[in-house]
Amino acid sequence: MALPSEVLRQVSADGGGRVVLITGAGASMESPTDLRSGGEYSEIAHRRLVDDGVLVIGECAAPWDLSDLASVVYAKAQSQVELTRRLPREAWRTARPNDGHFAAAALLIEGAVRAIVTLNYDLAQQTALTMLGCPPAVAVIRGPEEHDRLGAGGLIYIHRSVESDEETWVLRREVLDDAWRDGWEEMIASGALSSPIVIFAGLGSAAAVLTETVERLSRTGAAAYYLADPFPESKFAEALADRLAGVWRLSWVDLTEKLAARVCAERIASLGVATADLAREQGWNANGPAIVLEALGRLSLVQLGVLRGAWFASTASYTLHRPGSEERCMADLVIALGYVATSVASQLDLQEGGLIRLTRPDGTSVAFLAAHGHGVDRWSSLQVRVESRHRASLGLSGPRTVLVCGTRPDVTATPQDVIRTVDDQDVIRGSQQLVPIFAEDVRPTTSGSADDLWRRLAS
Repeated sequence: MALPSEVLRQVSADGGGRVVLITGAGASMESPTDLRSGGEYSEIAHRRLVDDGVLVIGECAAPWDLSDLASVVYAKAQSQVELTRRLPREAWRTARPNDGHFAAAALLIEGAVRAIVTLNYDLAQQTALTMLGCPPAVAVIRGPEEHDRLGAGGLIYIHRSVESDEETWVLRREVLDDAWRDGWEEMIASGALSSPIVIFAGLGSAAAVLTETVERLSRTGAAAYYLADPFPESKFAEALADRLAGVWRLSWVDLTEKLAARVCAERIASLGVATADLAREQGWNANGPAIVLEALGRLSLVQLGVLRGAWFASTASYTLHRPGSEERCMADLVIALGYVATSVASQLDLQEGGLIRLTRPDGTSVAFLAAHGHGVDRWSSLQVRVESRHRASLGLSGPRTVLVCGTRPDVTATPQDVIRTVDDQDVIRGSQQLVPIFAEDVRPTTSGSADDLWRRLAS
């Protein structure tokens, strides 16, 4: 299913920040997260409450409804901890992100999505952000006590996080139906639901803070509301039926990957313009970069950000797209890689960890790394970051040759390790020395045979 053109335009617009995602349990039910629905957890908790003597059969008329169960427990114990102790807190804390969580995290880091507001308690989305290297501009807000950290965008747990005080979790029917009014939850919902594009994903229950806020805001006609769900026949969909601009039969992963693909395409197009501009300014051959741009176009947004981080030797796994000087640095690498690939007449593939592989028609191949010093770093300092980054992702057996752009000349050569002996024939560790090939040595104006360049890459 194709997304509407207006949604694609807004998510890829310059400056971003025009799309908000609001997620429910469905976002965490896809593999490998594999969490269950709230109804299933409610029935399991109800059985345990009965077996443990906290409740008796019949006290809760709807044991499959978590909010009703929470109200019954609270009325009897004046606390909801008896219930929260029987919910899968550890599973929620250690929830493994799925591809949708990673794509959504990349969209948030890039600024293409302004905020992700979740009704879930699990940490899958937060973990995805952490694994990609969440920048300071993207805040994780677990509740009203952290409102002062709310900036332009972030991940907001509107019903609290599993890390929050369990008495504050928004579980009980009376809290869900009424207590949010004139409070923090209403303020967050009003801000999020005022965005030009709001997409609900994985929501089943008709959360009043959302449905009533949409009802109020939709009268202005300033926002467009969409629902993505492979099975959209839900109470939530029913409550918003007259207010939705569209309903898409899409899973959480399908939705986020479609949004991310549009943003990725825009990033590659922008890089293509920067590459052409740089090649024209410097008088370099502009044909080779097409091979590299085509290979970049086969990557997902997450893969592109991780590759960018690898080529810039960043400490964060994912590095966001920054127009201007950093995009120009990427263009510099694209031009150098394009010339290398065309010079040795080989196919170029971009692989995990920023690895570059060239394959000749006869099937022989060579793998190497790339790095850019932003015109500031010397190779002696850049190589420390390259070594750290690639040892973590590729290990000691990874390639040791690095195509280097944008470094300043070193005053002195880097001294060899005088403590540990370097042995190129060591079958366990291999060579420990990175071998730079500077872009200035492989520019189109440089003489030299393709075979010589191939041997250098494979050294």
